[in-house]
Amino acid sequence: VRFFDFRGLVGQGFCFVNPFAHGIPLSGTLLALLASCLVSISASALEIGADAPDFLLPGTDGKTYRLSDFAHHEVLVVVFTCNHCPTSQAYEDRLVEMALQLGSRQVGFVAISPNDPLAFRKDELGYSEVDDSLEGMKIRAARKAFSFPYLYDGADQNCSRAYAPRATPHAFVFDKARRLRYSGRIDNSAELRKVFKEDLRSAITWVLAGKDIRTPRTKVFGSAIKWSVRRPMVAKDMARLERETVSLKTLDTDTLSFLLSNKSKLLKLFLVWSPEQDDARETFEQIVEIHRRYRKRGLDVVTIVAAQAGDKDGHILGFLKTHVASSRNYWSKEPLDGLLRKMAFKKEGPIRLPFVMLVKPRGEIIYHHVGKLNPLALKREILEVMGRSYSP
Repeated sequence: VRFFDFRGLVGQGFCFVNPFAHGIPLSGTLLALLASCLVSISASALEIGADAPDFLLPGTDGKTYRLSDFAHHEVLVVVFTCNHCPTSQAYEDRLVEMALQLGSRQVGFVAISPNDPLAFRKDELGYSEVDDSLEGMKIRAARKAFSFPYLYDGADQNCSRAYAPRATPHAFVFDKARRLRYSGRIDNSAELRKVFKEDLRSAITWVLAGKDIRTPRTKVFGSAIKWSVRRPMVAKDMARLERETVSLKTLDTDTLSFLLSNKSKLLKLFLVWSPEQDDARETFEQIVEIHRRYRKRGLDVVTIVAAQAGDKDGHILGFLKTHVASSRNYWSKEPLDGLLRKMAFKKEGPIRLPFVMLVKPRGEIIYHHVGKLNPLALKREILEVMGRSYSP
């Protein structure tokens, strides 16, 4: 998703109508989106030659950083990036490599996440296994072996408003006097094979040489900043999710065979569970979150409760409704051993629930897990298939 700067339309003769002046009713969601856009375009972009704004931000390493902590570097590179953005993810390895190659007493690197973690719809996290909270950043930084500080600005976003990044990622290069010399993209393409212009690396080289940068400002591309004013819109979307229909159907042999053959274009996640398992509530909370996060990208969740007696008292359906499990939900009268054999699971030791399995289109089983669910590991398996481009 690319950030769209409405000021460009104004320059081309477009104008904006004040809906309040004309009595046009707006929904709460539309108001939140409009407010978000206004926050994004009202902040003045940091001008070339401007002083670097100070900050005081917590890092994933447990330390707190301010601008003066980087005073010993001849050049300071500040990159606004984040966990959830697929474009930012595409640049993580490149930034790590650049920092290892150029990072020294001469060149310092610092990454800042500008997003409010409470300003996301669930589906906006569909490219990541973690959110943009500080805890999520710690997981991401450790996994990608960041060699530079990764700072969190999601609490009040004061630093982000001062720098006014247009999207994530957005790079700023400052000289020894901490005057802005370059603002813009890292290079010309998120796809490494298409890169032919390394703007950030060139800018650093020019500043070190004491020369003017030929193109000091470039257009950025990536994901829009998730400003806190989006929270009402997110709350409304969550309320919509909580009203979704929940159903429970009987699972027969033919239906199970059809589901396992997966003739769709979707990635199917199967969950076999029992209301009697100790962590059933926790498991369903995790599965529902995973469903909401990845379903727009093509994840179809199928839950199967091993209940030979059925659901005569409505207890199982009530449990599913409590957790708003709007996935495909079935109950099976098949004994658990027989059910798992039909699901092509070869018993290895005692059977424990939950049982989780991922099936690609055309029925290829790529992952299964027995016992307590590890949601982070499962999300990574899902993303391993989806990558940055998977869609139904």
